[in-house]
Amino acid sequence: MMVLLWYPLLISFLLTPLRSCHSGSLSMSGRTDLLGSAIGTPLFYDHPEALAFLDLSKDILLPPEEIAKAMIALLSDSSYPPGTVLEVGDVGRWRPVSLLNDPGPQGRATVTSKKDDAIAGVKKMLDMDLDEGSENIG
Repeated sequence: MMVLLWYPLLISFLLTPLRSCHSGSLSMSGRTDLLGSAIGTPLFYDHPEALAFLDLSKDILLPPEEIAKAMIALLSDSSYPPGTVLEVGDVGRWRPVSLLNDPGPQGRATVTSKKDDAIAGVKKMLDMDLDEGSENIG
């Protein structure tokens, strides 16, 4: 059951990294957000089942250092005013996300090739959870 704790967050980042801004972004002093995409963290390396949703010959995992650099830039670079939402979609490719008319996620790490498999996996786990819950009720 430990898998269920990180599974929804993993799936949200695999499917739509930008749309997971609210639930999965790193908030900096409550006014600025950093959107990472697929990031090479222990979530992937310590849980081989998570890598099943990535094809590393097509998909990339951003190095955690890239996210750290972006965090420091948000705090120290005056070109990012308070309220900036910064997307880190590739190494060296950061962009502020616009509230209106934004083109959507940009960069190699914002797209995953096996998202349909991820959706099917989430559905299967939710169905199993639902079945267990109905058995306990009745």
